[in-house]
Amino acid sequence: MGEPQYSHNHVINPKTGYLENPAYAHDFDSERKEQFLRVYYKNCLRLYRTLDELGISPSTYDRHYHIDKLFKENVDKLKTRYADELEGVSRESALNPKSMIERIFQLKSLFPSKYGEAKGSGNTMVNLVFDGNMLGILKNRDRILETKEAPNEIYVTDFGASPLNGEGKDTQPTKHTDTERT
Repeated sequence: MGEPQYSHNHVINPKTGYLENPAYAHDFDSERKEQFLRVYYKNCLRLYRTLDELGISPSTYDRHYHIDKLFKENVDKLKTRYADELEGVSRESALNPKSMIERIFQLKSLFPSKYGEAKGSGNTMVNLVFDGNMLGILKNRDRILETKEAPNEIYVTDFGASPLNGEGKDTQPTKHTDTERT
């Protein structure tokens, strides 16, 4: 996406560096943007609470966030600062003997190889796709005693075939390749 576009009547305030529209002097000028940043941080980055408190519409905020580079940069810095503060409080709370959940969270975050989730735990979804030949083999699965798998191939030995109908004469493994199974 290219540079944000703004109308010809937007100018950069030389004193603050914020983008302003002189036609709407107090709509969302430099002073209101600074006020927004203070209240936004005070409100723990609750955007809509801040907008309601200051009487700024979400569309006005969104427009200025996207067209005013300095304003966007300062909002993003606040988010980084807030995340750092939040992480600091979490670490302090983890030292409290009664804050076991915070301690677990911090240990998993700081030492994932030691305190993270065990490898292979949890559920894994597997999708299998079978062709008609494989479905026939699966229908006779109670007769299959031995299977072995090689890369891209499955060998099935059928020891339960009936010699009366001509089956079972050859007890050699039947080779099925991946291309046959798809």
